[in-house]
Amino acid sequence: MTQSTDVFRTMTDEECEAVVGEMRDEVKPLYKQIERTAAETLRLRSVFLGKQPFPKRCQMIRKAMALKVNAEAAAEVLAAFFMERYSEDVTELLDSFGVEHEDGVLKGPSPEEPTPKVLKETVEKFPKGGNALIRGVLLRAFAAQAAVDWPRLDEIVYPDVTAATK
Repeated sequence: MTQSTDVFRTMTDEECEAVVGEMRDEVKPLYKQIERTAAETLRLRSVFLGKQPFPKRCQMIRKAMALKVNAEAAAEVLAAFFMERYSEDVTELLDSFGVEHEDGVLKGPSPEEPTPKVLKETVEKFPKGGNALIRGVLLRAFAAQAAVDWPRLDEIVYPDVTAATK
């Protein structure tokens, strides 16, 4: 089963800079949280991390948030970020999968995995168009939630992770 740390581990530089940059510019409390968590994990002073050039800072944040020790923090930051900035995309994704929700919040504790056809169609179509970069990260973040135990989705979205665990 994948975790939110896998989202950070599989992010490209471009994806990481887009997500972390948007946190920095638009959702400052989340940015401060992720920067503080990364600094503590890497045993750095927050000031030192904050003075790094932004691409280097993103690499360091991604490295720290990809560690299993930060699974809970990664899940929290990603969920808050997507609900704060991309709630319409979250709703669209849940609707595409046929998951019961209320304004993007799951109604049940563990939604049932959709049919392989629905999974495949959603994974192919959802990341296309506007916000494609962010929507790709959102799809991986959804698959990595603790409440979403969908092995077939993990195989599609995280082929390297699922192959390594077999």
